[in-house]
Formats: sequence, C-alpha cells, structure tokens
Amino acid sequence: MLTHIVLFDVDTPDNAEEVVRRLTEMAPKIDVVESLEVGRDVVGSDRSWQIGLIVKLADREALDTYAAHPEHVVVLDFIRSCVTRSAAVDFVS
Repeated sequence: MLTHIVLFDVDTPDNAEEVVRRLTEMAPKIDVVESLEVGRDVVGSDRSWQIGLIVKLADREALDTYAAHPEHVVVLDFIRSCVTRSAAVDFVS
C-alpha cells in the first residue's frame, strides 16, 4: 500500500472550501484510488497547514496513474491557481 499525503495552504477561505470539495468529488472517479481523506485544519497553530490530503493507492504505478488521470489534472490545475505553499510525502506501508 502506498500512502500519498499532501498539505496545502491556499489564498482564501473560499478557495480552501473549493479545494476540499473538488478533491472529495474527484475520488470516486479515479479507479486506482483505494481511499481518499481530505479536510481543513481545525487547530490553527503556527505549525498548521490549511488542508490535509491522504490518498491510499496500491503501489507506485497506481500513484503515477492517479497523477496523470484527467480528473486529477483538472483539480490540480485549480489547486495550483490558488495554492500559496504545499508539501508532500509518499511512503509504502
């Protein structure tokens, strides 16, 4: 199992809500996604990011398929238009 984690900060609260909505709606459209969790931060500490995303995929090949999937590319284009910073980690468990 490969776990793909991404943290985002975006430019406005409305865009944060839109990112969460689009990611949530995207998940069932991509068959290699085994599970997807996304949400907004509720703590607001100095270490916090606004949005956290966890995607579970079978393996690295599935991650590559997910990354290139047209539904993901559309959402990613929107995210890139409003993201102010991001971080990612991918690991096998």
